Amino acid sequence: FSQSDSVIDRDDYGWFEEIDLPGIPRSLSNEFSQQPLHRALTLPTPISETPLYVLESSLETQQLWYKTAGRRPKQPKHEREHFENLWKRNFESSSIDYASSRDRSKRVKNLDVVPKSEIQGEIIFRGKSPFSNSVSRSFLDGDIASITLHMPHFRIIKKFSGEEFAEFLIVVTITSHNSPVTFGIWKRFSQFSRLANLVSDSNLYSSNTSLFKNSILSWQCVLQRKRWYKSLDKDYLSLKCFLLERFMHDVLFECDASDMLVSFLGLD
Repeated sequence: FSQSDSVIDRDDYGWFEEIDLPGIPRSLSNEFSQQPLHRALTLPTPISETPLYVLESSLETQQLWYKTAGRRPKQPKHEREHFENLWKRNFESSSIDYASSRDRSKRVKNLDVVPKSEIQGEIIFRGKSPFSNSVSRSFLDGDIASITLHMPHFRIIKKFSGEEFAEFLIVVTITSHNSPVTFGIWKRFSQFSRLANLVSDSNLYSSNTSLFKNSILSWQCVLQRKRWYKSLDKDYLSLKCFLLERFMHDVLFECDASDMLVSFLGLD
């Protein structure tokens, strides 16, 4: 770039010191799968809000973001606009026909760029729950001080084998005695069904028969709206996402401890 194109008036922009935080080793191979809850509660607090594309990725990728990009300051708006204009002029002057190459390379990008562990196939639709809202619950015992939970999005995935199914995004903020950490976790309906069975069994064998009264009622509402055959209708999935969120809210409020939700979210 020429001198007139430069808007950076300081030498240290874009460079970030590597900080070794106690209890957080550099290796990311199998750390999260071995001790996910411990890793979640010891991650550094991000400087900015966790973006949605990070919350939609795997737990391992989210952990990596917290330890790298989440610690970096946000690029100033005027600098961002400057470089976006540079990229725009570069694309406009390019001789590549991006319109024709986009469709041709779409399948290759899904296979080569996106890890199979991240997406399990191709995302053919992303949807948003129109009535999503977050709720919080505090806990007195254990490592977790509070949990905030909501379900804002769902998606339809087509696996490489041809199978199509829906997943629902649970965005959960876990607060320890240090700082809150937000994660996004995708779950299929069958996994919610297993949680509902666990809730029902806990209520059946508990001395307090009204322990999960509202949770069981919310799950019955889900089943009443459930169709006889698997449906990927977008309006139906939007309603199901809302009903599942209400069920999760009731489980959060009525559980005695955080263990049940921690296990369901895969953080045990």
